[in-house]
Amino acid sequence: MSTTPATQWPPRPGEPADPELRDRYRTDASREREGRRAEMVQEAAETPPSRTPVGPIRVIALLVTLGLLLVAGFSIAGPMLKQSQTREQPITATGAVRFSGEIGDVRFRAAEAGERPRAVITSTWGLRKPTSAVRTSDGATSLTSSCPQPSLGTVCRVDWLVIVPTDTDLTIQHGVGAVSLEGTSGDLDLQMGVGDVTITESEADTARIDIGVGAIDYEAVEPPRSVDVRVGVGEATVRVPDSEGYRVDTSGGASDVINNLGNESTSSRRISVESGIGSIRIDPS
Repeated sequence: MSTTPATQWPPRPGEPADPELRDRYRTDASREREGRRAEMVQEAAETPPSRTPVGPIRVIALLVTLGLLLVAGFSIAGPMLKQSQTREQPITATGAVRFSGEIGDVRFRAAEAGERPRAVITSTWGLRKPTSAVRTSDGATSLTSSCPQPSLGTVCRVDWLVIVPTDTDLTIQHGVGAVSLEGTSGDLDLQMGVGDVTITESEADTARIDIGVGAIDYEAVEPPRSVDVRVGVGEATVRVPDSEGYRVDTSGGASDVINNLGNESTSSRRISVESGIGSIRIDPS
């Protein structure tokens, strides 16, 4: 007596109720699934894998790496090769001195009795030496200094000590650093990019000081005829003798303005102080 294999009952959803038809349905469905699997395997084998252009990417990566290494090398080599040189040069034309510098500290002072006018120049650099010069033309002396462009190292500056006769007129244009003047009486025109300016024992009749970012501390020991001070961002302090009256004008967006000198609107002597962001203070010296 033969036995029929047991079939699943009840049938799955979508399958016929007749056992024979249900077995045939399941066989056909299994063959169809196997056929789809074979097609997928064959399609995957025939499709070439996507390839990233490795060659150009490697070249670009190499160039970027070399560039970064060069920048890092210059940044390290500059301080490692740091060197300094000081030289002294006489100033023969003393009626007026014009100074133009980029980076460094600059100090002007009046010559003492018997002291000869001169410039003491200290250059400091890493890879490329800065330039400096003292030239005389038409009765005036020009002092200039600059760093190579572009500067490959992080070290480059020129510091100046300039000794001049007391009554020398000074025109100063400087980029970054500190500027100080001591005991001069000639007219002053000073423009500064970034840094602090200190002026002590001034006897100048007129002074004009313009600073982008920094602080100005101006002290006069003789009453000036006019003082014009402008600071973009920073503090402005002006001290003048109160033996004379001054027409005082303060302007700008300074958050703190103090005037301990007063204001005489009819005076021929004038003090004008402007600060964009910072503070203003005017005191007797």
